[in-house]
Amino acid sequence: MNEVEKLFQEQQAESDRAPDFEKDIHSVQPMMNRDEAVNRAEEPFRPQQAVSGGSMEKQKSSVQRLLNIAIILKTLQTATEIGMYRFPKIGLSLMRSSLEPAEAAAFLRNPVFLLIPLLSFGIILLFYLLLKKQNAETTEACVPLLILTLLIPLISSLIGLPLNLLITRWVVRTQTSEALAAFSMIRSACSAVSFVSAPVVPMLAAAAGMIWCRRKYGTAQ
Repeated sequence: MNEVEKLFQEQQAESDRAPDFEKDIHSVQPMMNRDEAVNRAEEPFRPQQAVSGGSMEKQKSSVQRLLNIAIILKTLQTATEIGMYRFPKIGLSLMRSSLEPAEAAAFLRNPVFLLIPLLSFGIILLFYLLLKKQNAETTEACVPLLILTLLIPLISSLIGLPLNLLITRWVVRTQTSEALAAFSMIRSACSAVSFVSAPVVPMLAAAAGMIWCRRKYGTAQ
């Protein structure tokens, strides 16, 4: 009789545990359903995030292309100016000068005449490097950099004008009228080829503006 009662009690205990097991299953199922709902809600945004990342890479590539073209044009213009002073016979021949090439060549090869083109190239190179860095990793510095990029002509003038006046004053006081004429002709020849670098500052300004827009509208990293 005791064994029958014991068996009955074991069966009763198993039947009591069964509802708890079913209750656990029903409590887990809503959690799984919620996870599925969250995943489905996030699915429409995942392709959009991928497109946004690809668009940002295209913008960075476009900005870098502008910067590369700008520095190449400035390099060509600077190399031409340096060539005019290092090989003045070519420049004087292009200007159809009647001056004595030997005397003009000896005077115009003075390294002091390279200061202005090298200084101008250094300013553009500095902004190129700063914009390249901002394009790779945009920070709040892109705002003042945009303003300074727009002021490149003014900055170049403030730095180059005093140096240009000093060099011209030195030439006038120390050289003959023939040397001064040769110097003026070479400067005219350099000005004639400066059209090569005319788009440089607008390109840098456009690149700075694109970087700022990317930062402004939250697509930058």
